[in-house]
Amino acid sequence: MSESARTKSGNMKLWIGALVVLLLIAFITWQGVREDVAVQESTLGTAALLRVPPESAAVGEAVVLRWEVRAPVGASTTHTAIHWGTVSVPGILGQDVASAQTAYPELISDYASGTFSLPREFSGGIVFPQPGTYYLRAHAVIDGQHYWSPEHTVEVE
Repeated sequence: MSESARTKSGNMKLWIGALVVLLLIAFITWQGVREDVAVQESTLGTAALLRVPPESAAVGEAVVLRWEVRAPVGASTTHTAIHWGTVSVPGILGQDVASAQTAYPELISDYASGTFSLPREFSGGIVFPQPGTYYLRAHAVIDGQHYWSPEHTVEVE
């Protein structure tokens, strides 16, 4: 093998080695980022979420609603419910906003008091008493802080 061929072969091995090292570094970095995101989601992802609420319902018809309370494993809530009424409370409700401070006079009371382990999905039913537009949100109290879902609208005929 000529000197030139050996040099080219050596350079090729060097480039391949460098590429393997770079790929290995990129993979290790990506794994670290994935772990950081997973930790953030498990500790910072506390929320109350209404799951697939109906857009419409009939007067007198039982409507089953599902909501999820996300929190770190081992957390608990002393209150969670769907709060609802005929007056909209637009915008984001902060962690200092208690249910008594809203215009939602009704609630699904199945889990309104007690101690419930989290994370967990809950469900309960509403029978809308008359036609109209109703507004509702999922709500949970965790460590004295209030967590609210976005407001959803249900048209009742």
